[in-house]
This record gives sequence, C-alpha cells and structure tokens, in this order.
Amino acid sequence: MKIRISEWKLATKLIVVNLSAILVLGSILSLVFISFKNIEYLVSGIVKKEVPQVIDNGQIGNKLTGMFADLLMGMFYREGERIRANSEEFEQIIKAMQDVNPGLKSSLEEFRPKLAAVIEKFTLIRNIAEKFKIIESDFIYTLETLQDKISEQIEIIDNDDSPVMRHMEQLKSLGTRYREVFLEITLQVAELRGGNMPQSGMAEDHSIISDMNYLNLSLETLLAAEPDISEQGKKLIDIIQNYKETLILFLNVVSDFQKLIRKVSDSKERVMTVLKDTNRQIADSAVNTQKRIDSRTQMTGKIIILLSGGVLIVSLLITYSVFKTFRIESDAKLLAREMELARKLQTCLLPTFFDNIHQDFEIAATMLPADEVGGDFYEITLDRSGHLWISIGDVSGHGVTPGLIMMMAQTIHATVTASFEYNARDVVVKINEILYKNVRERLNETHFMTFTTLKYMEEGRFQHAGAHLSMVVYRQKTGVCELVRTRGVYLNFKKDISKATKNAEFSLAPGDILVLYTDGLTEAENADGEMLDLDGFVNIVEKHACQNPEAMKDMIMADVIRWCDDNRADDMTLVIVKRKQHVSEPLPGTV
Repeated sequence: MKIRISEWKLATKLIVVNLSAILVLGSILSLVFISFKNIEYLVSGIVKKEVPQVIDNGQIGNKLTGMFADLLMGMFYREGERIRANSEEFEQIIKAMQDVNPGLKSSLEEFRPKLAAVIEKFTLIRNIAEKFKIIESDFIYTLETLQDKISEQIEIIDNDDSPVMRHMEQLKSLGTRYREVFLEITLQVAELRGGNMPQSGMAEDHSIISDMNYLNLSLETLLAAEPDISEQGKKLIDIIQNYKETLILFLNVVSDFQKLIRKVSDSKERVMTVLKDTNRQIADSAVNTQKRIDSRTQMTGKIIILLSGGVLIVSLLITYSVFKTFRIESDAKLLAREMELARKLQTCLLPTFFDNIHQDFEIAATMLPADEVGGDFYEITLDRSGHLWISIGDVSGHGVTPGLIMMMAQTIHATVTASFEYNARDVVVKINEILYKNVRERLNETHFMTFTTLKYMEEGRFQHAGAHLSMVVYRQKTGVCELVRTRGVYLNFKKDISKATKNAEFSLAPGDILVLYTDGLTEAENADGEMLDLDGFVNIVEKHACQNPEAMKDMIMADVIRWCDDNRADDMTLVIVKRKQHVSEPLPGTV
C-alpha cells in the first residue's frame, strides 16, 4: 500500500504553520526519531545478518548431506574416479564451512580424519577384491595343468587294468571334484564381496574357511603321486592357503570398514547438530530482539501521549500526519525490497537440476512465488541407499514465518532421508515431531503444513505417506489422468501423528507421468472470479502430456498464468516425474 501526496503546496503550508510547534517540541521529537531508528536498526539486523545465517546453515547442511550421500554411493558401486572427485569436493566444502561458521571447527576436525580413514579402508577393500581374481585365475590354471599332467601319465601306461592306471583315473576324477568345490567356494566369496557379510563372529570361524580347509586336506592326496603331479598338488595347496588368508583379511577389513562408516555417520550428525544449535541460538536472539522492539515501541507510545496534551494537540496531529505520510512511503519501499529478498531466499534453496538423478525417470520442477513470501516446498533427492525421494508441501499463510518454516522442513527432510533407513511413513512422522517441537512449542507459531513424501521402491512402485492434494497420474496407455489420494493429517497439528499416518503405494508404467502441485495452481482465479479447479488443471495436464517433462512443466505453468492473467494470489509449485520407456535394471548391491 502506498500513500501519495498530490498537493505539495498544501503540505508546505502545513509544515510552515506548525513550524513553531516543531521547534518547541524538537527535543521530544528527536527522542521519538532515535527510538524509531533503533527499531529500524534492530529489524534490519535480523533481516541482513541473522536470517541469511539461517539460510547459510541450511545450505551448508544440504551440501554436507548431499556430498556425503554421493561419496557413499561411489563406494557402494565401486566407482573409484567418482570417489576421488567427491572426496576432493567434500574436502573443499568442509574448508568452506569452517570459514562460514567457525563454531563448526572442532566438529569438522573430528569428522575429517574419520572420513579419510573410511576412504583409505575402502581402497584396501578394492585391492583385496582384485587379489581374489588373481588367486582364482591361478588356481584354475594350476588345476588345468594338473589335469594335463595326469592325462600324460595315463597315455604312457600300457595296461588299462593296472593299479597305476586306476590310481591315475581316480586322480583325474578328483580333479573334477576339486574344480566343483573351488567353484562353490568362489561363489560364496562373491556373495561376501557383494555385501552379504556375516553379522558377527570371528573371520576364522566362517563356513567358507572350513570348506577351504576341507579342500586343502583333499589336495594332500596329490602329494603322494608322481613328482610332476605332486608338484602341481603342492602349488594348489599353497594357492588355497593364500586364498584363505586373503579371505580372512577381507572379512576383518570389511568389518572395520562397517564400524568406520557408523562412526563417520555419527560424526556427521554431530556437525548437523552444531548447525541446528546455531539456528536455535539465532531464533532465541530474534525473540530477544522482538522484546526489545516491543519495549521501545511502548516507550514511543508514552512520548506520543505526552505530545498529544495541551494546546498543541491539533498542531501535533497535523505535523504527525505529514511526517507519517513520508515515513509510510519510505517504509513501503523498504518493505518491498525486503520482501523481494525473502522471495529470492525462498526459491534459491529449492533443487532445480535433475539430469540423471535416477536412471528410471525424467524429472522437472519449478516454484513460482506469489507477491508475498509463501511456504511452498518440494524436494527431490537420493538417500544413502540410492532410493529416490520426492516430497511436496505447503505451509499455511504468507510472510517470513511460513518461509522460514518451509526452509526448516526442507533441512529436516534432507537430513532424515540422507541419514536413516526410513520408509515414507517414518519420514512424515519424524518431520512432524521436529517441526512441532521447534515451531509450535518453542516459537509458539500455529502454521500447519500439508506434506506428502514418496519413496521409489523400484520397478515403477512408489510408497507414499502424508496429507496433501491428490496426486495426478497420467496413464500413457489410456491417455487420461487418474487421481491418487493422500491420507493422513497435516504437519504441526499434534505432536504424535504416527497412528494417523499410513504407507500407501501406486505404480507408474513406462511412459506414465506423475504430477505433484500446490493449491496455487488449482485455486488460480480468472478476471471473473472463476477458479481453475482440479478438473481444469487435469485438462491442462492431459493437453501437454505428450511433451518431455521440462517442456510440459513450462506449458502447464504458462496456461495457468494466462488463466489468472498473471494475478497470482499464492505460490505455484509444480513437479513432473515421467517414467522412461526403456527402464534399466537396478544395479546389484555391493560393499
């Protein structure tokens, strides 16, 4: 809102008429001015310093969580180049974090050597895995050489029914048995290398070690044979002994690696805790600042009451009106700039690039803020096990508070999905628990949040939980849309929503499209006050479903904006997920 003065002559006359009153009350007005300047300084201090610090902490948490997840994924798929690149970038992020937030120094100094130990241990595991291949190749080669030696002995024996011939034939059949037993052992070792590790116990007590001991004992039969055969038998025994020692080393190293992973994850959580504590301190500082503003406002009110007395009451009101007019105009411009900054902060944390985030999908998303700061939220990320998570939500109301709640929810979501093995229901319950504690109990804010999260379960299946608008699924086979309802309760209504929150599932066939949105799209109104509504939105989705997700996103948003003539009363958020026509098989689990 802006108040404009068109008759400048009238304003000048008012100032001249009241000049004497202003001179008499100049000292009191100076106190009022200083009080307002202090209030302005306190408010600008929050906007310019403390709010950006919260944003920086959220960005740092997202970067730390995302890079740590990428690093673990590189280890999971044994991608050496990816591990080296991610570890170098991870190191740079850690150094940058120390510069931005010196309070993290001790936590990061504890975290960095643990992370280096994990990478070093993983390199050792890769080297041992390569050694397995070499030993297996040596065994097969030596066994084939043994078979050749036995065949040569058989050819030079004249009597087919002699004890020597029978002994050689027996040795030849044992060679086949040795191959079968060794193959069974290598298959078991391959399972261990693929991640099927024992939960506890000594490495020397593993069943594969017993199988190797049995094979070694069987190979000792060869030592009593001809020298050439005995020599090959001794080589096979030595190879199996080497294989056994390598396996014991591998089991022990992997056990240490698993312990290190747990330790480095705990250390990362301590870093995240420092970030949360910093944000909490900033929130407490903001509360104290608000109290100071209230105190100064009350003092200003008392001064104004003093000014309203006596014979100068009329002049005071006129003078106050003139100055208030200029002040409102200036404050309106300042507020507009601050709201624009808040809108930029709101959108800069949302993910925008999704190329190759998951092999099964093409993804596009956007959030178009309204004139006021809102609380729309979406997140598209991978957890530490490689599962794709897609979430969308909308905080009630407009202004800085819903925007901050949105950023808090985004940080909590990124931390929970990246740090724990949760299903969709558990994520919704956990985010609500933390939001309720921080927003309702500590800040005493009652804004609720619609929220739905989806976890991709492979082969087109999605698991989802939480209460938001119905999801739109376009079926390529029929060319029409279906609605998938979300069930549950909104976040920040009650502390524990575990009983009311359930998991549900739906599937996308190749070519199907999932559309998530907020009510800024379906409740958009045209010049006649007509709402687009869900049916109109679905018609627009079906109209552009033949496009790729990026183009489809742009065309849908353009149609909705044309409908409301770019008069947006609420944030507009749109997420499009299309399952590819040729879906590749999931990669097998590795160490």
